[in-house]
Amino acid sequence: MGIAVLAGCEPNLETGTPEATLDTALRLVEEGQIRRLPSLVHLEARPVTYADGVTEASAIEDVRTKLADMLEQLSRVSGKLRDRFPEDFAAEGEAAEAIAARADEFGGFGGRVSEVLLDPFGFLREQRDRLEAFDLGDGTAALSLDEEPIAGGLVSMVETDEGWRFT
Repeated sequence: MGIAVLAGCEPNLETGTPEATLDTALRLVEEGQIRRLPSLVHLEARPVTYADGVTEASAIEDVRTKLADMLEQLSRVSGKLRDRFPEDFAAEGEAAEAIAARADEFGGFGGRVSEVLLDPFGFLREQRDRLEAFDLGDGTAALSLDEEPIAGGLVSMVETDEGWRFT
């Protein structure tokens, strides 16, 4: 197997099965450990070194670090906005629900975009019971929401030496 870029992934993350990895992602969100979510993502680095001496593996790790920073900031900002403007968030939530009720008119996404903007990690909390990971028996797993592939099957999982990861 190629280089697994999972630096910073503490051993207490339960990722022995695809479902356990979904549960771990939810636990990280619930515990406010948003910064650790990128450790559940696997990107296979090729043995490439660019002209400036940067390897693909180190570039991926830099992106992972920036993603952790961005997710942490997104969580902090959305929480502060929700606390400061609760009435506005309630109104936006009602608008998102109205859009979701007419989901087919919006390409099936309905109010999902608004929901994500209002509570970036709430989707996982609210939809965990509807999310499933199907181990395909070949080291990969398919993710579905209400038995439909997520993003047309573009979001999946792979088994690595460190456990199951999103890819």
